[in-house]
Amino acid sequence: MMIRYIGRKTTAPVSKFFGAKASLGREFQSPDEDLRAEPEMLEKVLRPLIRDGIFPEHIFDYGKIEKMLDEHSRGNRGHYETIFLLISVGLALKFFLYDDVTDVPLDMYAPE
Repeated sequence: MMIRYIGRKTTAPVSKFFGAKASLGREFQSPDEDLRAEPEMLEKVLRPLIRDGIFPEHIFDYGKIEKMLDEHSRGNRGHYETIFLLISVGLALKFFLYDDVTDVPLDMYAPE
């Protein structure tokens, strides 16, 4: 930790001289790590879709989806592509096929 601090302090004047841009907060790591850092995507979006039965059981294996989510959350494997595809398909099924727009704000399409 001390080495990082010293490194930042010694390189800061050089970076300013050459016009390096300041950090904008949490930096991009990797899609898997970013998804792990935002558990709301799983807990508030995907798991409720699974719980509500949005995905047809004759097509989707809920047990394997849960296993995949657990593997991803624990960091054993990276499944961000599949997770984001499930979220996209789940929301599309919910909004367009089942016509369930309860999560959409009422004033979203209101003219101003």
